[in-house]
Amino acid sequence: MTEVLTPPPEVAAALEPKPQISRRDYLFAIVGGLALTLAYPPFPTGFIAYFVLVPLLYALKDKTPKQHLILAYLFGLAFNATALFWTWRVTLPGTVAMVLILALYWAVPFWIFGLSRKRWGHRAYLLLPFLLVGLEYFRTLGELAFPWANLSYTQSYHTAWLQVLPFAGDTLLSFWIVVLNLLIFYALENIEKKRWFGFAAAFVLWLAPGVYGLWVLENAQTKPVMKVALLQGNIDSWSKWDAAFTQNSFDTYRQLAFVAAARGADFLVWPETAAPCYLLQEPDYLYQVMAMAQVAKKEMLVGTLAYRALGPNQYLYYNAAYHFDTLGQPSIPYSKLHLVPFGETIPFSGRVRVLKDIHVGQADFTPGDSILLLNSSFGSYGALICYEVVFPDLVRRFVLKGALFLVGITNDGWYGRTNGPYQHERIALFRAVENRIPVVRAANSGISAAFDPYGRVLAEGGLFKKQIVMAEIPLRAETTFYARWGDFFPQGCFLVSLLSVLSLAQARLGSRVRAG
Repeated sequence: MTEVLTPPPEVAAALEPKPQISRRDYLFAIVGGLALTLAYPPFPTGFIAYFVLVPLLYALKDKTPKQHLILAYLFGLAFNATALFWTWRVTLPGTVAMVLILALYWAVPFWIFGLSRKRWGHRAYLLLPFLLVGLEYFRTLGELAFPWANLSYTQSYHTAWLQVLPFAGDTLLSFWIVVLNLLIFYALENIEKKRWFGFAAAFVLWLAPGVYGLWVLENAQTKPVMKVALLQGNIDSWSKWDAAFTQNSFDTYRQLAFVAAARGADFLVWPETAAPCYLLQEPDYLYQVMAMAQVAKKEMLVGTLAYRALGPNQYLYYNAAYHFDTLGQPSIPYSKLHLVPFGETIPFSGRVRVLKDIHVGQADFTPGDSILLLNSSFGSYGALICYEVVFPDLVRRFVLKGALFLVGITNDGWYGRTNGPYQHERIALFRAVENRIPVVRAANSGISAAFDPYGRVLAEGGLFKKQIVMAEIPLRAETTFYARWGDFFPQGCFLVSLLSVLSLAQARLGSRVRAG
């Protein structure tokens, strides 16, 4: 009698035919990534985010972990290449590097998801929101940090739904969006009662924060305290650095400053590097700014450059801002803490010598070393330079230090009439809601805007227009749960993700030991 040998499970699995990635799978991954871009500003179609992951989830059915990695990477490439294409106007090599790296923040969590499905089956779907939000948190860390395109930012035109942000920050909405996608996928995967349960659960989950938000907005009360003028000079971002045109910048902002003062503004805001020089080291230009403040009798925040000498021919350069009081006296500078990777610095160039010789069109700035509040007659405030507003934890630290309002200054003119200026503007209102603090932003070429502590637009300018955007703003009246406790929610998601990876690694090691 012939004995039938049954191979071990590991061998049997290896002998099974491997699934192939079809053209439809590639199409679902790429089209899904392209569609996600349409959920972000300037498009008011944030609802696309509620089901944009569903095609990718279908493409990943019955696929190997490696195939999860490939398809999710294609999804990430398609998304980042179209959502962030505008950065090429500053540095094309930097943009290519950024898109290739950021795609990994989609590929890695879905690869882990693929590994977990192999071990835990359908229960692995419960892990996916934690993986994606955990990687959103990871994207805020280190010198490669660029948390620009969190899923939550797709909801920037849905003000009522943003009112949950004071509890746990913007990643709470990202988690919510992933769960909505999973419920819709679950509904489509099932029949009859289970299908309707999935759709009903998704609808209730979508509706609940909106109802809560409408109640919050209906009962919200704010009292305007100060009148802010956001000076939008609309000076060409390339020519303003030509020494022959430097005086033109000061002439432009002098005119805007005096008009704003005549309109009753209390506080004038110049955009990032609106004074295109090392202001405190160049007396001719410094005295002009001091005279403006003295004559107008108005306080001003002025974006400029600063440097510090270390020794002979050794300097540290900063992207900075100074507060000028009504007597024309400048404060010590606030220096930008988070520099744009590949735009203002090469990541890790301070620690890896060979990276100092890489040039992709970036500036050569040094990050500031402390969170510094500037003082006005209305109270202390935080100055946020350029994309610092995309870092929730940084912003809340200004609030915890005592900031009563936040002032963002930026120059988005580099990016032309693309998605970039619109995305940057709408991100700022998330920081307002999270911390229940007014946020104003002056942008050289637009979009200058002011938001109240509930994310409502108080005033908004246009793009590539020379104008003054005026707004009456309140002061911060409370400290939110998020402001006190920070990123506990995404940190928890990251911890769950890490523990799941350790569990998978332990299981894989155990199977190898048993097989050996």
